[in-house]
Amino acid sequence: MTDKHRSPTNPAEILSALRERTKELNCLYEVESLLARRDLSPEKILSGVVSVLPQGWQYPDDCQAEIVLDDASYRSDGFAPTEWKQEAAIPGHDGTLGWVRVYYAEQKPDADLGSFLVEEERLIRSLAERLGQFIRLHSNQDNGVARPKQRADWKVLVDHLRSADRELYIRLSRRLLNLLCSLGDSEAQNVLVSTYGIAGDAIGRHQD
Repeated sequence: MTDKHRSPTNPAEILSALRERTKELNCLYEVESLLARRDLSPEKILSGVVSVLPQGWQYPDDCQAEIVLDDASYRSDGFAPTEWKQEAAIPGHDGTLGWVRVYYAEQKPDADLGSFLVEEERLIRSLAERLGQFIRLHSNQDNGVARPKQRADWKVLVDHLRSADRELYIRLSRRLLNLLCSLGDSEAQNVLVSTYGIAGDAIGRHQD
């Protein structure tokens, strides 16, 4: 059986793949920005998250999303479920807290996983994991538990890119880390040294 998912080889395919990874990273960034808001209630944050989720998929204008929890549901405008669905469980400490799902309004050209890309499968799993952390955090706060330190937003983006496209991850992450080092981010400097064995001011000489 032929593997549908393969690395892009010609310039047009590479550009298309880069555009898709950019959409996915923008989606993750928008979600992270919302989850970091302290001026909004958890309900408003989740409503905002579900409205930006379609931006990360290949056909955002024809995509809708929902977050379903035990005690609440959040859906994008004009939501109507269809058979063309991608979903991931939102993990909790003792089981599943709910589900995050995206739908296409109509069938799309055949891709890696039906109408969906394998990178979109990784994206929705990353989002579900992050939503699980957010929900557990607010549940702990409601119960008087101290809030743990959150991961830096850039680490979430780099982790997703690493799982979605390793070759592109290697090229872009080194440039991202170098930029963060130039801005004085000590965590990025530590990652750069431990991963590549070079300091931020020297990375330019080692880039592809």
